[in-house]
Amino acid sequence: MDRDPGSSNISEPFLLVADKNEEIILQVNITSGSNATLPLGDVGQPYALDYDPLTDYVYWSDNRNNKIHRARHDGSDRETILDISMVYGLALDHAREDIYWTDNKEHTISVAKMDGSSTRTLLTSPAVRGPWGLVLDPRNGLMYWAEAGNDRIVCAAMDGSNQTTIITGVSIPRAVTIDYREDRLYYSDATRMYSSDLLGNDIQQLLSERGKHVRGIAVDENYVYWTSTSSNPSNRGKVGMLSKSDLTKTVLVEGLSARDIFLSTAAPPGVTTACPMGYNAHGGSCFKAYNQDKTYSQARQVCAADGGLIAMPKDREVDDFLLDLKNAVDPNSPFWLGLNNQNGEGGWAWEDGTPYSPTADWTGWQPGEPNSNGEGCVNHLGAGWNDAPCSSASYFICQLKDAIRCPLGYFRCGHGHACTLTWRRCDGRTDCSDGSDEDGCECLPIPVDFNLGGRLTMLPNQLGQTTFEEIQNSSAVELLNSSPTNGQNRHPEFREFASTVIFPQCAVPKENDTTCSLSRHADNATSCVNKPLLPCRSWCEEVLNMADTRMKKRFPTCDLFPPPQHGCWNPEPATRNGEVCYHGGGMNYRGTRSTAKSGAECVKWSAAQGGFYPAAYPWANMDNNYCRNPTGLGRPFCLVEDGSQQECDVVSCKMFCCWDIGPPDYGNRSPMKRFYYVGERIAFTCNEGYYIKPGYPTELRCVEGGFWQDNKPSCSVNFENRLKADLLDVNNRNLAPEPVSRTQPENPTGTDNPTDTDNPTDTDNPTGTDNPTDTDNPTDTDNPTETPTRIENHIRPVISFNGSVEQIVDLEEKKEQLVASVVIHFTWQDSRLSWDPKYYDNIETISVSGSSIWTPTFTLKGNANPLYQGLPKIVPVWISSNGQVIWRVETLTTTVCDADPFYFPADTMECNICFAAFSATIECQDGSACGVLSNQQLEGEWYRKDMIFAKGKTEACFTVQLERIPLFHIATTVGPCVILVALMVITFVMPLDRGDRISFGVTIQLSVVVSLVFVTDVLPVKGALPFFASLIVVCMALMGLFLFFTMAIITIHDRQGGLSPMAKTFFLRYMARCLLLGDLTEKKVASHDGETGPSSRRLTDRVSLADAMAVVVVQTPADVRETARQPSAPPTRLEAAVSRLEVAVSSASRNMEELAEAMKNEQEVSDYTLLAKVLDRLCLVMYVISIAVAVPMTMYLGK
Repeated sequence: MDRDPGSSNISEPFLLVADKNEEIILQVNITSGSNATLPLGDVGQPYALDYDPLTDYVYWSDNRNNKIHRARHDGSDRETILDISMVYGLALDHAREDIYWTDNKEHTISVAKMDGSSTRTLLTSPAVRGPWGLVLDPRNGLMYWAEAGNDRIVCAAMDGSNQTTIITGVSIPRAVTIDYREDRLYYSDATRMYSSDLLGNDIQQLLSERGKHVRGIAVDENYVYWTSTSSNPSNRGKVGMLSKSDLTKTVLVEGLSARDIFLSTAAPPGVTTACPMGYNAHGGSCFKAYNQDKTYSQARQVCAADGGLIAMPKDREVDDFLLDLKNAVDPNSPFWLGLNNQNGEGGWAWEDGTPYSPTADWTGWQPGEPNSNGEGCVNHLGAGWNDAPCSSASYFICQLKDAIRCPLGYFRCGHGHACTLTWRRCDGRTDCSDGSDEDGCECLPIPVDFNLGGRLTMLPNQLGQTTFEEIQNSSAVELLNSSPTNGQNRHPEFREFASTVIFPQCAVPKENDTTCSLSRHADNATSCVNKPLLPCRSWCEEVLNMADTRMKKRFPTCDLFPPPQHGCWNPEPATRNGEVCYHGGGMNYRGTRSTAKSGAECVKWSAAQGGFYPAAYPWANMDNNYCRNPTGLGRPFCLVEDGSQQECDVVSCKMFCCWDIGPPDYGNRSPMKRFYYVGERIAFTCNEGYYIKPGYPTELRCVEGGFWQDNKPSCSVNFENRLKADLLDVNNRNLAPEPVSRTQPENPTGTDNPTDTDNPTDTDNPTGTDNPTDTDNPTDTDNPTETPTRIENHIRPVISFNGSVEQIVDLEEKKEQLVASVVIHFTWQDSRLSWDPKYYDNIETISVSGSSIWTPTFTLKGNANPLYQGLPKIVPVWISSNGQVIWRVETLTTTVCDADPFYFPADTMECNICFAAFSATIECQDGSACGVLSNQQLEGEWYRKDMIFAKGKTEACFTVQLERIPLFHIATTVGPCVILVALMVITFVMPLDRGDRISFGVTIQLSVVVSLVFVTDVLPVKGALPFFASLIVVCMALMGLFLFFTMAIITIHDRQGGLSPMAKTFFLRYMARCLLLGDLTEKKVASHDGETGPSSRRLTDRVSLADAMAVVVVQTPADVRETARQPSAPPTRLEAAVSRLEVAVSSASRNMEELAEAMKNEQEVSDYTLLAKVLDRLCLVMYVISIAVAVPMTMYLGK
């Protein structure tokens, strides 16, 4: 049988790409787009490459080391096969096992065997110059290459003959390939890609890569793949995919310096390549017409001597080719064809043994033929077929077809033109036309060198090995002696499986019988004659399922192994603890377990799902309803009645497991299985009324070695649950406990009992509210006839409480609401819930849900939350054996508070959280600080004190007293207001004739208004304003009043005229003196700034004195002048004195005149100006006094 070498052990199509710069060979999955570097070691500088899927060898040229290497896909079996110079093209002839390559440096095209032997050069210079890419067309015996030295694409026979240039003018051709499906040639022209037919016609451009040269091309049915690179290092190449239908481009990989490319699905069919001398190639075969007269038998011998058969025109194309070939030799003579009916069965058959079908095969009979007149052979006469006697002589045509390479698992027929499954050898049925599959069915002893016990075997095996020597010299022996590598989980029967593949078991016939019975190890024992027993497929599936990829490739695929119904070899099933176990995934499990893990019974495979599994997996021993694993799951499974698939409780041969240890006494386990794998766990539970004893685990896990990590737990009676059942079954949660009798000594004073704990403090109420403890003593009596020593009073259930406000969650001063987290402990006696501990394993206390017993109903007084639903009753409640019940409740409350904002920012707030229960008597718990305020603690911006007390024996109350820490508001609110009030004084200090007094005062007043708005926004609205707010209002009123006064004073200041004597005396003398302004009634002049003072008075005095002196000065100089006119006489002492006085008076006169001139510019000060000064000073004094008086008066009147 022919095999397409394009098939591969790798399931998905892939590309191999040579990266020259990175020096790697990359495999690209064209389905997913993923890529990985092949582990081939140092590949040198790879350029050209190809791949042989039959051997899994990758071939590549290393232009750095000038070698051609090959290695398997996983990097194993690497070897150097050829020495080269500079190879840019490489191609494999899979059928002839040849390798072709182009050497660009030596200008040659050469061929050798795939192992590097038998090297010969086909073409050299000058026939070839600078060859690059190379591709083979073995169908037609041709090869094509790109020749960069002559810018052309060239074709020649695969032996180098008949060289023909088919395309010229190609610029730098590098890559060339063939689309074998469409018979088109693809080649590169520098940065472009073209396609043509195989003769170089119908050229079409497909691709243009800017700046990148196309280096490699590969083609499949729908896409063209290419590699391109650039000489610019910054513009690296890529691997692309081009759609044939719409020329859409897709980039698969970027950043490569890619060269040659190989596509796994593009290899040519497995046919012979070049034909021997005289033969012509057509359709993968070689034909030769002989002009020798031979009988049919003689012609068969001549063709057999050439290694072929008489030509068989099974289709029209071959028939037309043979007609042309015959006519070229002798168009008038008949030529034998390879068709006869000599088999004695009355039917026609081809020379290769296959029957002739008039419907399926080509029919070239001439009219009226065949006529079956003793004519059992066929010749080609004229334009058609003619039957003729086989003993007659005719020319003939031979057909050659190189012996095909059969893949692993197949046997090649003797004539070399067909393959059959190895396990069909010697089965009594002829599968090869020459009968070679039924020849040589001899059992041979295995040489002792293989250490297999000297058993018998039959060759060839599934690996194609025909002799013991061939086996000894092959790598197959390694399979017998190899051991698993680190971390590899190899099947324990791997060596036995490998030995059965290499040396198939041989069924020895019984003595004196022509048949043989298979041994007890053979499945479906039937009789045979020297039949080879290959491993059963189910054994293969199980063993190779645990092997790695490299090991799997050394064996035939499991679908090539025989099913049990055809006779095969299987080892004796392994056992564990007396039952059949399984290895790996259990695909070869042959036990008889038929129960799923869940305990469900398996149904027969033939009945389940319409018998799908036996039909789909005939090799998997699908017997009865036994557990099997045909699909390769983790463990054997079966189908149950509902049609579902469930794993079976079949034990593994190798894996450690823990056997079931059963349930504990009075308990159960889950899940329930016969055994548990390592890592699985089993959980234990006890029946109702029992519990797992302390110290025992509630679950166990199976650990390494197949051991449970601990002992199985034990269940004991759950006295606590029994106690709860006993108590709660008889308890009515809707009825309160029975009343309790309380006896107290008589109070002889007739006053409240001082020992009554319901009144913790008989003092003034510290909270400022009605005294919650000032209630009548319920034990007092006014009946004087009662017993004086004892008083028996039946009361409601007594509930004592204790607790605290744990946290203030939120406090809204404006709304006077407190959101707080409160924890309360309620305690009461319920005789119905008491028990004797000695009957219940000495249990003193139990915990039950509060909803299962009677609990008092409380209402929250002053509740501000409309969604509040009361105290939760689903919280646990602790019950003591003496009947004492403790109910701990934690709840979130929203209650109304009473704020006293008068002394803001030192204001206070008091919040009462009271829970009222009118069906019980409430009292503080003994030992609690009832009615006593706690120590002061810090809570945000408040100082906090807490207190608990019982109010009216029906309410459990918590009081929270809060006192604000004033420092913050003093700094941010009070301080700025004080500063603004003080700044108002500047209004009275500024000069009266300035116009900005009023605007300054109004600005200050508006600033005070802002502070007032803030205060009123923070504090709640009460009947009276807070002191600070009232004070701000008063200060604003005073500021406004004095601003009016200032306006009046400014008006008076600008007025002209004088005051009445009485007003002048009162305001300018007496009041001015009181205001420390002095006496303003004396004559004053206005200075440049409108003010008067002592300097004015001194100036007036000096003017008066000068006037007096001026009189004397005017008279004396005239006298002196008159005296001077008299005749001169001797000067006397008096005259000299008068002369000196005259000079002095003259100087003083001049000074007085200058001073008087200066005084003319001074203005007289108005009385109203002085009055405005006095009134302004008076307003300043009154403002200060008013502010000082406003503080205590506001506080007094505000309270």
